[in-house]
Amino acid sequence: MQDTETRRTPASERTTPETRIPPAARPNPTPATRRHGKHAWLALGLTGLLGAVWAVAIANRYPHILPG
Repeated sequence: MQDTETRRTPASERTTPETRIPPAARPNPTPATRRHGKHAWLALGLTGLLGAVWAVAIANRYPHILPG
C-alpha cells in the first residue's frame, strides 16, 4: 500500500536543482558569482573610507591629538 501523505516543501526551503547536489560535489563559486559577494566588499570598502574621512576630520579639528 502506498503512502497517501505527500511532503510539501515550505516556502522558505529552496527547491532548485542546486540543493539536490551533495555539498561535496558542488563546485566552489568564484567571489563574483557568489550571492551578495560584491555587495559585501562594497560595504566594507565604503565603511573603511568613511572611517578614514572621519579620522582625518578629527585630526584636523584637534591638531594636538596626534603625537609629534
